[in-house]
Amino acid sequence: PSELASIDEALVVRGRQVQLAEPCELDAGAVGKGIAVDSIIEFLRSRGVTTAYVDFGGSSIATIGPEPGCPPWRVAVAAGQRIAGFAEAQDVALSTSQARPAGVGTGTIINPRTGAPVEASRSATVRAPTATAAEAWSTALVVLGRRGLAALHARGYEGVLVEGSQIFVTPGGWFTPAGPE
Repeated sequence: PSELASIDEALVVRGRQVQLAEPCELDAGAVGKGIAVDSIIEFLRSRGVTTAYVDFGGSSIATIGPEPGCPPWRVAVAAGQRIAGFAEAQDVALSTSQARPAGVGTGTIINPRTGAPVEASRSATVRAPTATAAEAWSTALVVLGRRGLAALHARGYEGVLVEGSQIFVTPGGWFTPAGPE
């Protein structure tokens, strides 16, 4: 689309400085939120915290612990307005990204190959060692769809992809589907 700028148009490079061209907006969005969550987890660990649940609006979550002898955190995995299931979380991060058909709510994810929004109604949750990785991969999984699950799993991450009423999960027993609605 014409309103999207290429990276060459959006940035002005002078020597070792990079600035945004005027007028321009840069949305750090998901990955920016992941970096913030990772910074909080790092700060808490540096202060000796052994149990924590950091939640940035339900779409970015990271955990320390739980306490010794307790089961892992049980985190609801959303798919639109419903719960797709529950993920176990212990010393990991989870991120959920979703795309909706044009004109339905917010949360547009742009397919970098086409420059257009992802058209499919799709939700992806990724469990990874860091919130930054979980955020990047949940967004990528929304763009890639089912073929992205193998690439995700090959890197040692786990994911849930919801397309309509179908749920696809990487192996490992970390995710429990919700019962019938």
